[in-house]
Amino acid sequence: MARPTAEHTERFPDGFSIENYAACASWGMKEWLAALKSRRWIHEQIMLLKPPEKQMLVSKLISEPLICAQTPLNLSVEPVKDQYISDFFSCYDFCDGTEQGKKYTSWRNALVNEDKSISELTDPYPTLVVSELSAHDLIELWTFPAWKLHKEIRKNGTQPIGDRYFISVDLKSTNDQLIAAFENWVKRIRREIGTSERLKITKDMPTTWHKLRYLALVDVYIWSQVFGDITYRMYGDRIYGQDFYSNIADPENIRKTTLKNALNLITNEYISALERLIKHSSSVNRKSVSKKK
Repeated sequence: MARPTAEHTERFPDGFSIENYAACASWGMKEWLAALKSRRWIHEQIMLLKPPEKQMLVSKLISEPLICAQTPLNLSVEPVKDQYISDFFSCYDFCDGTEQGKKYTSWRNALVNEDKSISELTDPYPTLVVSELSAHDLIELWTFPAWKLHKEIRKNGTQPIGDRYFISVDLKSTNDQLIAAFENWVKRIRREIGTSERLKITKDMPTTWHKLRYLALVDVYIWSQVFGDITYRMYGDRIYGQDFYSNIADPENIRKTTLKNALNLITNEYISALERLIKHSSSVNRKSVSKKK
């Protein structure tokens, strides 16, 4: 996301009032999630819409910011789920154009002969053709883990499978064996791909978000992407005012920290973490009610 500079306009959105955000103080996680997802959607849309349409969209956001907290939610987020046929086949079409992608394509073409003139002669199923690969490529073909392909997909900037990695599981193994093997696999793959556990969000964080007026910051920032960037001093003066914490409202702190922290809330990482927290909390509550019955 672009950042404003000290040289930009002193204009500020008409209709903006920090009082419009007072109700956020009583929001729960679901309301925050809906509000943040709607902001992310609006931020994506303004890159695609024509000027009159995006101006109308962000002006509505400024004048009625709480309406966006009523967006229906889809909380069908599970850490473990089935791999669908679409997942299986779509992975291999998103690396094209990269050097590694060319190798994947050659492997796929070698395994499945796409020459219809051959396959349609006698067999409705594709013919295995591996002889065209070198000995080195042939070894890689049968030993190259699929998670490395998934890593390459993300590196290429496309995420048809989101943040998921697929493995095979022997269901005849004991639960203890499966759990131990999975924990070892997760630890190793996280180390290999350079990632860690999901960002952890606690239930008290929304209180801090409201106190620091992050949602208002996000909305004004989105508005600025349509109507023109705003100076950091204007952010401080109009959103926080003179009576707020001086370190938060200081233009230099807004530039270095405050605005960045606010915009982090509409990233995939934060929104996914919120979804997981809500899903987990709902699951725990259902189990608790079930036990009482």
